[in-house]
Amino acid sequence: ERDGEFKLRLTDPSVSQSTVRAPVPTSEEQRARTLEQVRARLRDTFSAFACEHDEVHVGLEMKLRPSGVEDAAASLSFLRQAADCVTEIEKSSASVHFWCHEIPEDLLPQLASVSEHCVAVDLAEGKHAHSVDMERARAHRFGVFRDNGIPFCVAVSCGSDDTLAGRVSETVKSIRAAAKEGSRSHACGFYMVALDGCAPLHPPVSMWPGLVAGAGAWWHPNAALDCDEDGLELLARLLDIHLFLDGDEGGCLGSVLTMLGDVYLSAESSDAKASRKQSCLFELIISSDKSVALGSLSEAGLRKSSRRVEKALEVLSWYRGRAEKVDVQELQLMGEYLRVALRLGLLLFKEHSAQCERLPHAARSDLVNRLIKSIGLLRESWHARFKSEGFLKAARWLEAALYSIATDIKYMRSFIVQRHKEEWA
Repeated sequence: ERDGEFKLRLTDPSVSQSTVRAPVPTSEEQRARTLEQVRARLRDTFSAFACEHDEVHVGLEMKLRPSGVEDAAASLSFLRQAADCVTEIEKSSASVHFWCHEIPEDLLPQLASVSEHCVAVDLAEGKHAHSVDMERARAHRFGVFRDNGIPFCVAVSCGSDDTLAGRVSETVKSIRAAAKEGSRSHACGFYMVALDGCAPLHPPVSMWPGLVAGAGAWWHPNAALDCDEDGLELLARLLDIHLFLDGDEGGCLGSVLTMLGDVYLSAESSDAKASRKQSCLFELIISSDKSVALGSLSEAGLRKSSRRVEKALEVLSWYRGRAEKVDVQELQLMGEYLRVALRLGLLLFKEHSAQCERLPHAARSDLVNRLIKSIGLLRESWHARFKSEGFLKAARWLEAALYSIATDIKYMRSFIVQRHKEEWA
């Protein structure tokens, strides 16, 4: 139930989709009748979908509960309807993959009675999915699946959501822990999930370290990459060989990608790394209140991180390898994002203030120009990768960041409006 209508949507891997809408029912009787009407209207589309695909995913967008329904049992009810619909229509071998991370542990055993076609998918959410507490909780949930005979898959985030350049080390740790526990608990599959987070600014290339580490981890869980120096060096080589196509020797983009993806480690304080889901550098850019993010950063860490980013951008400036142009553009975009965030942080530290209004006009003008350059890189790389779908959604967040920096300078705000009309309206 959303926006005054009851909606069921099917999306296939080619991104075509079918949406069936009906008015929101006001009573249980009307609800049952509406569900039957929706099912009838959906039957032809769903039948074709189930026949053409081996898997039908329920809750993939993590909108498992109807709005206003607090009881997680509603998710189980929805699963039963979806599973019944598949088994009714298909008489095919399609399986329902049900994303069940929102279902409380005490309700998980009920999945065993839903359908023989049902496979549970449990998402190891959060930035710290490798922490000791998370590992224990995950092991217990996996044990519930195993002990109740419920086939299940492990899902891990690529780790780039709510960041500017990913978080490579955290992601590699999460993948290693999830793969090893999944293997011990006899999981039947492994998913890497790309999440947008609150603002989809990260380029797709930032997800590749997670995808490569995930592929290797599930192939051989006990030999999964670790985030020590040797593990990250091997990850960089694998990226150079298989994704950037520069071979086993002479490649440099893998090292640039893993270094940019770990810039947050040197910039953020240990308390921030242990407690925050969003990257502080990401929050420094998109949040109008800079004080929270600034309190989790250190001036020395920002300077160290700035030197690393400048070195990475220098390497990108002379790169002449075999990688696709859009890959290099996305790496440059990650570097520009980080450069702006780090410069902003250092300027605010210098002024002993979390308010952009306290910064000199020349410094703010430089930040605005660099953010506009980032929007240009974002537009160019996005159109090369996706045509135009989704660019404006991402650009709006950077546009808001521009206005937060130029908040009280009229000529600068007029300049932003003009550039917006000319370049990304």
